[in-house]
Amino acid sequence: MAAIATVRERAGVLVVTHDPEQFLPAATQLLALASGSTVFDGSVPQLLADPEPYERVGLVLPDVVRAQLLARRRGAAIGWIALDPEEAAEILAAAAGATR
Repeated sequence: MAAIATVRERAGVLVVTHDPEQFLPAATQLLALASGSTVFDGSVPQLLADPEPYERVGLVLPDVVRAQLLARRRGAAIGWIALDPEEAAEILAAAAGATR
């Protein structure tokens, strides 16, 4: 990740991966393909706001994201989806406290 940050200061960086968990926090734009077709093309906040097209084709978001989305779907007041596990834990704990 440090190498990407260094290069990013001078140029754009394209990362091709099957592991979104590793690179999603550093991404500014995301192009997701399934069977050669584009299923998502947008920013990471756009993906987190509406992950359904991404998930519908069997692509899996990082566990830290999925936990927050599940809590939101079950009624937790979660507005911001964190990519950092520690931030996500704080958000989930606050949402749990707010629903009790």
